[in-house]
Amino acid sequence: MTPEKKKLVRKIIYFGLIGLFSVVFIVSAVYLGIYFLDSVDENQKYQSLIDLVNDIKNQNATMPTRDDGSVILDPTGSYPFDPDSNILPEYQALYALNSDLVGWIEIEGTAISYPVMQTPDTKDYYLTHNFDKQDSRWGCIYVREQCDVFTPSDNVVIYGHYKQDGTMFHDLHGYYRKAYWEEHPTIRFDTIYEHHTYQIVAVFKTTANLGEGFAYHRFNDAINADEFNEFMDTVKSLSFYDTGVDAEYGDMLITLSTCEYTQENGRLVVVAKRVS
Repeated sequence: MTPEKKKLVRKIIYFGLIGLFSVVFIVSAVYLGIYFLDSVDENQKYQSLIDLVNDIKNQNATMPTRDDGSVILDPTGSYPFDPDSNILPEYQALYALNSDLVGWIEIEGTAISYPVMQTPDTKDYYLTHNFDKQDSRWGCIYVREQCDVFTPSDNVVIYGHYKQDGTMFHDLHGYYRKAYWEEHPTIRFDTIYEHHTYQIVAVFKTTANLGEGFAYHRFNDAINADEFNEFMDTVKSLSFYDTGVDAEYGDMLITLSTCEYTQENGRLVVVAKRVS
């Protein structure tokens, strides 16, 4: 090959690579732009739900109460209250918007404050749908279909995505550090009927690969004390650190689950027991 032809080939390769890298850059920029816009849209939707709940709570705080402590609702108020409903006043408006609502989860001092959904007849529906039942990469925080939130099951498993924009169950990753747990040792998980607080018992990671890891999600109702204790022994043995908090047969548990990326199909898991 003559020097001229070699020079031409090098130019072709050079400009070909420039073109390829340009296409990759443009595609990446478009993807990131779409992701950013979707993130803003999803965050705005959830913030509107948070604002709605907080507005109703604040409204209730200023309302007179009956002798039994129940709120005397203002019939001229802005929200669709039903004084005869068993649903807590702050969740009635949300339930009217979507009857798949089963509760609300919040960890004080973090970004976690979301409605919790469940579809017992449709597995993982809210893995890919938002509160408005639209397709969404953010989905919703939701309860495993086999769990009973209201009786409740011995262990209510609650799933949520880990999102890089800091939303959904992103902040659970802080619990890798014991200092973070010391700052955020409790979880509030209300059902639509009752307020409840949970104390964190253990934090661990495992894999969701079939036949590997610890199938924590399959433990929902204990057959007896031995089965409950076996679950707790495994949970405590896997925990990153000792919380000093134990659970015994008869305690009500919640298990929060999100993705983690130090292993294939990894899961970060937070187990807590009801204390009020």
